[in-house]
Amino acid sequence: MPPPPSSPPGSPPCPPTPCALVLVLGDAGRSPRMQYHCLSLLPRYDVTLLGYSGSPLVPPLACGPPGFQARLFDPSLPLANARPLRRGPLLPLYYLLRLLSVCSLALFHALRPGSAAPPSSPPSFLPSLLPSRYDLILLQSPPSLPALALAYLLSLLCGRCAVVLDWHNLGYTMFPDRPGAWRAVRALVRWYEGLLGRLLPHASLCVSRAMRAWLLENFRLAHPVHVLHDRPPSLFSPPTPARKHALFLKLQASSSLSTHPLLPSLPPGQTLLTASPSLPRAGRPRVIVSGTSWTPDEDFGMLLDALVELDERQGGNGAFPDVLCLVTGRGPMKDMYERKFAAHPFKKVSIRTLWLEAADYPTLVGCADLGVSLHTSTSGIDLPMKVLDMYGAGVPVAAVGFECLPELVQEGVNGRVFEDAGGLRAILEELFGEGGEEELGRLREGVKKGKRWEENWEEVVGEGVLPALPAARAPALLLAAATVAVLLAALKLQHPPLLADW
Repeated sequence: MPPPPSSPPGSPPCPPTPCALVLVLGDAGRSPRMQYHCLSLLPRYDVTLLGYSGSPLVPPLACGPPGFQARLFDPSLPLANARPLRRGPLLPLYYLLRLLSVCSLALFHALRPGSAAPPSSPPSFLPSLLPSRYDLILLQSPPSLPALALAYLLSLLCGRCAVVLDWHNLGYTMFPDRPGAWRAVRALVRWYEGLLGRLLPHASLCVSRAMRAWLLENFRLAHPVHVLHDRPPSLFSPPTPARKHALFLKLQASSSLSTHPLLPSLPPGQTLLTASPSLPRAGRPRVIVSGTSWTPDEDFGMLLDALVELDERQGGNGAFPDVLCLVTGRGPMKDMYERKFAAHPFKKVSIRTLWLEAADYPTLVGCADLGVSLHTSTSGIDLPMKVLDMYGAGVPVAAVGFECLPELVQEGVNGRVFEDAGGLRAILEELFGEGGEEELGRLREGVKKGKRWEENWEEVVGEGVLPALPAARAPALLLAAATVAVLLAALKLQHPPLLADW
């Protein structure tokens, strides 16, 4: 990370660039909103992204822009040999050990020496205790456990530095609401989330107006709460025909598309969508793209049922185009649904699952005629992030309806809303059938009218949140010394090699 700019001779020294910590206690590569925060903060701060390793970062961060560093770690390493604890009565002990392990690793990577620019105002005797200090902590919730407690401790170590909490959802709603121990856990997490949600941040962000109203009414937040709707970033844009052609040539050679039944009949150099780098292919299939994490909060069976109905109704209709459904993502239910896909003898429809390089994903989204969102919120007040990828690429969306979805998807303006498989099937028949291209064109025009992430972030955060944040004070030295001592002891037991980096 470059040093702060030097001052001309005889002039006052330039203040050092302030440092921001963006905290994601999850796979950082699967949190695009927090990565977009990093990009937006960079002109004002040197930014450290702290999170779990796994998925690649978005290309603008993966290339290592000046002022940015990623401190990513594997949270499973300290408990790699603790499988017997994951069953039966010892399961609560496993979860407790895992929380402590994550906290010790996150603290180590947050505070260890690195290439970050020096903090803006540390006392001269602190670097030996706290090699890294921050002027701003921006964290994501959920997961609220242990992220809120960890951020509170870090903020105290940094002199109660400014903290901004970005509410993506309500963490407690991810615990089952059923009688017995789980209901008690859910109630405890809700209390913890509300308490630290009031005490920790100087300002909060949230993804919908409905969430803001809920937080103010139920958690009684006294600090400013700003609605920062997700918007597509500039890295998503409609791809050129040449990019579409190059991507499909690549996918047809090396992915599940290589088994598509239409490929043997294509002339050399053509793809399912394009006749050449500049021309679409006559008779091409209509393309649906759906990004999913293959978890129960996305009812992928609804899309499968809709496609089965569509195939049964249109399979013998020569005027109706073929339909290619491309599903991206990884998750626990993927194998189960792939077996279900294979069990159906489709005529007009084909379904393929893909895992793409980060640089190829925006192009694939832009190849779609229609995006499909199956996200149903556990709280009813968050919004599906994948829809923004589609809007950024100029693609309208069909989304399953829930309470606050109209804040993002307006029926008949930039997308369509359905409630069940029959409703989705009817939308596909309308938009892909005779006269449907005209309606798709109107929806594409509606998509173009939305703001981009950069403009929206500057209005809400750059102009509304950051100027009102307080400056950090002197850190609590006794707390810092105690924390570092406990951290070093924990690392000595769990990860002795890490101490060499301290």
